[in-house]
Amino acid sequence: MRSFLPALALLTTACATGDGSGTSFGGFSAGPGGSMSSGDTGDTHGTVGGSAGSADGTAGSDDAGAGTGMSTTAGASTGGATECGDGVLQPGEDCEALEFGGKTCADFGFSAGDLICSNDCKILTDGCFACGDGTKQAAEQCDGQDFGGKTCLTEGFAGGTLQCSADCQTIDTSGCQQAPTCGDGVKNGNEQCDGADLGGQSCASQGFDSGSLSCNANCTFNTSQCQTNPNCAGAGDFCLSDEECCPPGQQGIILQSCQLFLCV
Repeated sequence: MRSFLPALALLTTACATGDGSGTSFGGFSAGPGGSMSSGDTGDTHGTVGGSAGSADGTAGSDDAGAGTGMSTTAGASTGGATECGDGVLQPGEDCEALEFGGKTCADFGFSAGDLICSNDCKILTDGCFACGDGTKQAAEQCDGQDFGGKTCLTEGFAGGTLQCSADCQTIDTSGCQQAPTCGDGVKNGNEQCDGADLGGQSCASQGFDSGSLSCNANCTFNTSQCQTNPNCAGAGDFCLSDEECCPPGQQGIILQSCQLFLCV
């Protein structure tokens, strides 16, 4: 009995110090922190005569009793990490997706628009604009007279002046002039005519004696219904009767009258 006491005292002392070094006793090993494990089974056992010391070297209690296989390994902290892109605005981030912490373009000196969140959770103002400062920005269609290089000509018109809406979101082309378009019913540009618009011309103005002038689909004159009357006498020609003179409007005849043997 007396020979066992020194060994028991030695075992108790090793468990209490918890200095992190492993010590083997009769088939059991005291692991780091004072935990006991069986060399045969690998199962964790409680300490004998007191609790195991912690990993930082603090001694355990002196209360006797069998342990329950306690582990002394310190675990890593799993909370508090900031991860950009998880959709949750956290400390250290300016924004997350569509969450800007209550900030708007107005907080950055702009009058309107939408903030943008970058891939590294920084706020971008590329979608903001200050309408009315005369400078077209990315989110504006125009601002004052700044149309980003656009003109009535680039928009498909013959000329004129573009206008910008009050909210800088719409380019107004009402001040532009339509380019000549054959078929719109209005004679313009190099067109001879357009529909019923003959520009004041007639068969007589085209060198015919009578008939009806019309317009082709390609906006040129159609004289197929105009006639020339070679048998009638024109203005100043010799005549014996009024019937010999051409009708008014043909060959310079005004009255279709033979006076002093001349048609007038």
